[in-house]
Amino acid sequence: MKRINRRKRELQIRIKGILLVIFLAAAVTGVIYYIKTRPPKEVQKGVSRIQEMEAGEVSEVEETIREEAENQRRKERAEKLEEARKKQEAEKEAAKEAAKSAEAEAERKKQEEQKLLEQSVNETMAQVESGAIDVWSLFGDVFILGDSRSEPFSYYGLLDESRVFAIKGANLRKADQGVSQAQTANAQNLIFTYGLNDASGNWATAQDFIAKYEEVIQEYRAVLPEAKIYIASVSGVTDHAINGNPTLAQIPAYNQEIRNLCEQKGYVYIECETLLTEHEDLYEPDGEHYTRPLYEFWGRLMIREVLLHEGSPAPGGEVKEEAPAEGETEQAAASAEGEAEPAAVPAEGETEQAAAPAEGEAAQAETSAPAAAENTENTDAG
Repeated sequence: MKRINRRKRELQIRIKGILLVIFLAAAVTGVIYYIKTRPPKEVQKGVSRIQEMEAGEVSEVEETIREEAENQRRKERAEKLEEARKKQEAEKEAAKEAAKSAEAEAERKKQEEQKLLEQSVNETMAQVESGAIDVWSLFGDVFILGDSRSEPFSYYGLLDESRVFAIKGANLRKADQGVSQAQTANAQNLIFTYGLNDASGNWATAQDFIAKYEEVIQEYRAVLPEAKIYIASVSGVTDHAINGNPTLAQIPAYNQEIRNLCEQKGYVYIECETLLTEHEDLYEPDGEHYTRPLYEFWGRLMIREVLLHEGSPAPGGEVKEEAPAEGETEQAAASAEGEAEPAAVPAEGETEQAAAPAEGEAAQAETSAPAAAENTENTDAG
């Protein structure tokens, strides 16, 4: 019995030993397997780096996508702005073209109106030259300023004395004395005829003369701002007059300054040189002043410019009245013809007859300004 128990214990011990060996073998095997299957640190670091790179690449891709999206938005915005700019430019060009077209049309109409006006004025002047219309009947709204050359407008009864301011021997230094008279007359066409005495040595230079001219004109415009300004050139004098007063040889230089002033300020220049070149035989013996028949031609030169320009705006003003239509002009001409009959305007033949006895006529009118001016000082030529 003891032997059996001893064998059981031995068997149990052996079994325990076997189990212990098996356990140890399993533990060793597990340890070995763990050691063999565990990745090294470098590998772990590599895996971590790869994971980081993958995460970084995702961020970079996302950033790239965002940048591309922003660039696309910017591009679209730029395209819209460029489209708007081109549209605006196109609209500007269209507006320019429309403005050019409108300007061209306005210029065309202006030229047509000017052509019609010139035709109408030419017809009127033809009737004046034929004697059908008295030239002085057309001076209703004209005010003339000047020296002894202009005195006969009222002296001969050609114009009402209220519409003429002229002083024998006057130069521009006395021109402002007629401001109140012009204001009372309320004339809308002011014709300045100074220069004969001014060119007789009253100014150091023609530039000084013209500066005073503009100063005087501004004094008249201060009281008659809507008035149209006309400046008559100084008609030349004969060689006889220049021999007596050589300073009169500078008249052409004075006329050039007058012309320049008119162009700069928008005044109307009245060309009067033809009075000497075409009608020297109608000058007084002094070679400076005019006989009565010459005033008919001077009046035509003046009124032609008035008829051509009185409907245009004065500098700084607006158009007061339109040029008469062709039919209206014919009616006015017919009406004027009836009024002009008793005026007995001299025809060309009568003018020539009047020119012949000019000396006798001057003697009869020895109190007139032209005759009286013959013996004035050289600074008061007219």
